[in-house]
Amino acid sequence: MNAFGRPEKTDAPALTAEAADFESLLEASSLGAAEAQAVRRHTPETFRHLLERGWQDPDEGRADAPRSPARGTDMAASSAAPDPNDSSITTNTVTLWGPPRSGKSTLLASLARAALNPEFGRWNLFPHDRQSRDDLASLTHSFFRKRVFPNATATEQRAVRCTLAGDVTGTRFAHRRGWWRQRHGDKRNVLEFQIALRDMPGEAFDAHTFTAPQRSNELVRDLAHSQGMIFLFDPARAMQTSDRHSTERNNADYFTEVLSAVAAEVHQAGLRDGSKLPHRLALCLTKFDAPEVLSLARENGFLHMNPHSGVPEVKNAQAFFQYFARTYPQDGLSEILSQVQSLFHPDRVGHFVLSSLGLFVPPGRPFTFEHSSKVCFQDGQERFVDPPLPTGVMEPLLFLQGIDGAPRKG
Repeated sequence: MNAFGRPEKTDAPALTAEAADFESLLEASSLGAAEAQAVRRHTPETFRHLLERGWQDPDEGRADAPRSPARGTDMAASSAAPDPNDSSITTNTVTLWGPPRSGKSTLLASLARAALNPEFGRWNLFPHDRQSRDDLASLTHSFFRKRVFPNATATEQRAVRCTLAGDVTGTRFAHRRGWWRQRHGDKRNVLEFQIALRDMPGEAFDAHTFTAPQRSNELVRDLAHSQGMIFLFDPARAMQTSDRHSTERNNADYFTEVLSAVAAEVHQAGLRDGSKLPHRLALCLTKFDAPEVLSLARENGFLHMNPHSGVPEVKNAQAFFQYFARTYPQDGLSEILSQVQSLFHPDRVGHFVLSSLGLFVPPGRPFTFEHSSKVCFQDGQERFVDPPLPTGVMEPLLFLQGIDGAPRKG
């Protein structure tokens, strides 16, 4: 059997010029002779990804154990800052995607501030490179200083690479075991992990645009070789698409087509986990602050008040997803949920309802549903009456790192 649990091939392909540089990587790696030979039998592209992900045999020394590539290797695989132009995916990567105007850029803008929420402990966000620092600074300046929504990603892919490090002592995440790197002896509540959020222009998911094929190929490769995925489901798009026979692309078009291509890529790379994809997936319903979304959740009994923040939140996100799918069948959410059930292990899927902007709470007064929106119009532009207060942004990221307790079940 080879490193992926499949029968050994009798004739290994000759080393091509394309793969020549991989031999030097093999020599510099810690792989044993048997493991190195098994890796050589795969394509150069797969070989590159396995080495960059820190491939190792998790059951080394066990003669009866199946052999498979490790997905949860050391989170600090390299101390060198990555090349911002490098399209390869490294260990512990989270890839973000969703329809145009679903809130991808806004989610990135809210991340740094969401990490400061004491409900999740004490966290700091450390950009890995100048591009990540500049992109985060630009997004957060627009969102928190100018109090406007960031411009939608237009012509370039935005990749933000950073380390999220924190202490969850005293929170509901304390003493939970996960895939993070642990330090300081037995202080298990001190955590850190590396993340890379890739924000693609919405048009990258639309096959009818001129640059879509190249961008979609990059997105599929990124998703296939990442550890976790975040898909942003836009409820406003669903609620505005009232005609079941409309030709306008819906949320399902941006999910099912991409994920089918990801499944093919994963299969070709030999990374399947049995009959399923090996990834963790966070399905996120965005724009919870939108009055029509908040009202839908309230009128159908999905809300409860968060005792820490004093604002409402959805108490069972998975049930709300299912209700939304039944209420707005024209958007294809049922198709999305069916594909998720088919392709992912159920314990690796989390459902979340979030708002990067948050709900309005008058200073010194309690929250009211009658005046819940932060958005106002000034000089013909949407602005916020007070600074954003993101809700539900950290939970998907923690869930994708395998930290127990991240998704709220009620």
